[in-house]
Amino acid sequence: MRPGENLQRLVRALEQAINNNPNVRVESPKRMPDKDTGRQREHDVVLTFSLGHHTLVMALECRDRSRKVGVPDLEAFRNKCDRTGVHRAIVVSATSFTRTALAKAEALEIGCLGLEEADRFNWCQAPGVEYFERDLVEGPPWEFGTAEPFDGEPQIYDEEGHALDAAGFSNMAQKALNLRAADVAAIEDREACINSVACTFVNDRASAFYLIDRNGKRVPLTRMVMHIVYKARYLLIPFQFRAYIDHCKGGQLYTLAIASIERGGVKGDLVVHHDGTAARVSFVPRTQ
Repeated sequence: MRPGENLQRLVRALEQAINNNPNVRVESPKRMPDKDTGRQREHDVVLTFSLGHHTLVMALECRDRSRKVGVPDLEAFRNKCDRTGVHRAIVVSATSFTRTALAKAEALEIGCLGLEEADRFNWCQAPGVEYFERDLVEGPPWEFGTAEPFDGEPQIYDEEGHALDAAGFSNMAQKALNLRAADVAAIEDREACINSVACTFVNDRASAFYLIDRNGKRVPLTRMVMHIVYKARYLLIPFQFRAYIDHCKGGQLYTLAIASIERGGVKGDLVVHHDGTAARVSFVPRTQ
């Protein structure tokens, strides 16, 4: 992870959680053309607010460095924002700002925020998020039937023409486990936390899948049987605790707990943010 990337991800997730509104678009990073040269210039996090007949563009610069943000940093950022059509400029620092930088920020109309680490907050005593995961122990071995005799390699293709590999079969197995009746899944998952559990799933309407015989002809399947052996476990994904501080006004905007989740097909940040009155929970998917 390159320097500043973690702070940028946290800021993007928090701003997405706070501004959970169809009229606000959050992008990170975002490249915007320079008015003078036409060259694309990158902003860490950009919020675009649709306000009736016009839009407001806000850019946040994320500074995750050991030294405090100084006057030259603010002047350079103000110039970049002016040349890329940004209306509101904010710098977010993991450390702090020099005293002269805060004075310059007021003159340049730049917001100065901090995303500072914290031990924990009294509204969130949990150390993290408990994540339930199923692991395939064996399989899934397949049995299949076709509407006509088949002579060729038993390679299964899906309706989009993709050959099903081990990862594809694994995804199908996980989906099958998720589609079990709730009461059945609860019993089997409890057992799977202790011992391996075997399941069999039958699809009698499998015509979307097919084989290719030695002559290149598609042969649709009529039946697919999948045998799965799996175990289950609970994992703890720890929270990062942060405080969102307004250094110009000297106040705390939000406190938050954030858990970075990258398990199976789930990739994103679970954000619990508190504005001093109530806590709100959001999941912000990650595309990168």
